[in-house]
Amino acid sequence: MSKQRLFVAFYHYKEPIRSFSSFRRRLVHELTCLLTRAKYSHCELVYPQAAQPIGACFHICDSASGRDGGVRRKDIILYHSRWALVPVYASTKFADRTYQRHAGKKYDYLGALRAVLPFFKQSPQRWYCSEYVAAALNLPLSAGQSPKTLYHYLRSQS
Repeated sequence: MSKQRLFVAFYHYKEPIRSFSSFRRRLVHELTCLLTRAKYSHCELVYPQAAQPIGACFHICDSASGRDGGVRRKDIILYHSRWALVPVYASTKFADRTYQRHAGKKYDYLGALRAVLPFFKQSPQRWYCSEYVAAALNLPLSAGQSPKTLYHYLRSQS
C-alpha cells in the first residue's frame, strides 16, 4: 500500500471555564495530563485537505472521543494555539478500513486509564483516542498508548 502524508494532532489547549460543560472538559484535560505526566490530553488522525494549510480550514479527523461517544469521523479546525501537529506517512486505505471497521464503537473509559494502570484489559469493542490512532496507523502495540507515548513514538520516527 502506498503511503501518504497525514498528521496526528495532539490537543494541549486549556479551555477557559465559562460554563459547567467547559469546566468538565477542562477537568478531564487536566486530569489526563496529570495522570500521564504530559501536556496532551487527546489526539486525532488528520487527513489534510489538498492545497489548504493545516489550521486554515476544516480537516477530516478520525479518533475515539468520550465527548462524541466513541469512534467517529469529524471535521475540525486545527488551530495552532490548541493542537501540536506531527506529520506521519501512512496508508490512507488502511486508516480508512480501520475507521470503517470500528466506526460507532463506544469510548473505552477504563482502557484510557490503561496508560497509568496497566492491569485494565483492552476491550475489543471499545476504543480511546491514542489507542485508536495508533491502530489506524498500523503501529505495533496500539493498546496502552497514551497521547504522550504516541507523541514521543511518532516524533522519534520522523
